[in-house]
Amino acid sequence: MSAPAAWTLTGAVVISAPAAAGAVTAAPGAAVTIGASGSLTTSGDFNDDGASLTVSGGSLSVGGNWNEKLSQAGLLTAAAVTVAGDYVQGGGFADTFVHSTLNVKGALRLAGTYAYVTFVDSVAAVNGGIVEQAYSSSVLVDGGTVTAGSISAANAAIYATYQVTAGQLLVSGDDSVAAGDDFYAGGAGRIAIAGTTALGSVYAQAYQNGAIQLAHVASPADGCDTFSVSGSASIEIGAAGGARAGSFTLDTGVSITEGASIAAPHVVLAAGSVLRTGAGQRETINAVYDAASRGYRGDISGSGTLEVDPGGRMDIRDAVAASVGIRLIGTGDTVELFNPAGCSGVEIGGFAAGDAVAFAGAWSLLGFAENAAGTAGTLTLASGAARVGLEFAGAFAAGSFHVATGATTEITHA
Repeated sequence: MSAPAAWTLTGAVVISAPAAAGAVTAAPGAAVTIGASGSLTTSGDFNDDGASLTVSGGSLSVGGNWNEKLSQAGLLTAAAVTVAGDYVQGGGFADTFVHSTLNVKGALRLAGTYAYVTFVDSVAAVNGGIVEQAYSSSVLVDGGTVTAGSISAANAAIYATYQVTAGQLLVSGDDSVAAGDDFYAGGAGRIAIAGTTALGSVYAQAYQNGAIQLAHVASPADGCDTFSVSGSASIEIGAAGGARAGSFTLDTGVSITEGASIAAPHVVLAAGSVLRTGAGQRETINAVYDAASRGYRGDISGSGTLEVDPGGRMDIRDAVAASVGIRLIGTGDTVELFNPAGCSGVEIGGFAAGDAVAFAGAWSLLGFAENAAGTAGTLTLASGAARVGLEFAGAFAAGSFHVATGATTEITHA
């Protein structure tokens, strides 16, 4: 059945027929308006082939799939929408739900390029999960709660953008998107994925008071994710909750391997956590630019470990607490400390031939003192009045270190 050029529903319309014949199709250019006391119920699919859909206080109940094939912008205000099958959003335009409810028993399928779905102060449940089927798709939440069973993609090259500026997006299952989704949480918005998120190419940005929590992650050895935190926002990897404002936090026992950047006022590594730079990769930590000091700021605290795999490089822009360990795996590893004075007391393990510890600025060697057990020692360097002592785990002597001083000071194994 095809809808006429214009439908304005102020009462109830029920279209009931055998499943094969129970579909309603709104042709391109048609207008379907459901008013405050109106309702449209179909036993089969509702196909929007390019019509304009407006729901103001009414209800839409679809017995099959809701197919926005060639979608025009749809506006649903104070609407109650139920879909027994899938909600399929075509490309080019967006459906916007304002103060509305949406219950989809199947999946929300982002099926067309530039497919957008926006929720404003609305409550939506997508029981079958969100399926990304085309490029440049987005789900936007500005108030209310959107829940989804999972997030997945049709192939390994497709990803989508999820932005929450108020309210929350809650995913009870996994985000298995191989290409890595983009997540933005600002205002007081929150994104929480309770299942396992596939890392590798994820971009996550939390700003203002926003929060992103990935309860569990699958981190490949060559991960290249980017995490950015500003203001009082937070990004937490782990299920503990209660992440510090302004922090990127790894919960107890969490281990991730990265090769891009982590920018946050605070990086918190809980006990047993490991933040690793992959083999042959380069990662920058605390790349938060402070305009007042014209430098990069952000501390690393907790009792976890920073690790660098063979041939990897980790650039640490600011202070590291003495309770955080640095471990070099294999050979050819480099750690550069851009605020050496803020790293005094940090223990470096695994230092061997081919490895390097670099300091920003010119530093000179004052001496080395091994402990009585011969298991670790303190290498002390000076730059003017500033002093820094790094703990090197292992059996070393003063002659074990070569210090090359210049604009950047480099310590290598002699």
